Amino acid sequence: MRRGTVTAGMAAAVVVGAVGADVLLSACGGGSPTGPTDTPTLTVALTSTGPEPATVRGPHEGPFTVTFVNRDSRPHQVRSDPHPADNNCTDLNIGVLAPGQSMETPDLQGCFVIYGRFTDRLTYHDEASLDDPRFQGTIQR
Repeated sequence: MRRGTVTAGMAAAVVVGAVGADVLLSACGGGSPTGPTDTPTLTVALTSTGPEPATVRGPHEGPFTVTFVNRDSRPHQVRSDPHPADNNCTDLNIGVLAPGQSMETPDLQGCFVIYGRFTDRLTYHDEASLDDPRFQGTIQR
């Protein structure tokens, strides 16, 4: 046989070997995921009249994030309630968003346990508009 020549038997062995490796990897967890692995993301627009929507609902269980998008002509700064501590969910305490800028929070599922008790809602406010109730929002589970 010449060097570089592949016989039918050699080709069959390669195919069987590749299929066997794929089966082995799948059985050991090395195969493709069987379901979605993306963390759901909710979106809140910060506008001149407040957050839209003012209330968003995340999944009942599991991780999720919120993306805040500044669609106003002035800066906004989302902070967790209660003011001035802003500490019920520090992951909501995002920096100042300039017009057109957006920022995604880390996973918020851990924020639904406050002082050792489960809650089904988080509230937040715009630090620049503390006295205006239009600039307050809620994230529910």
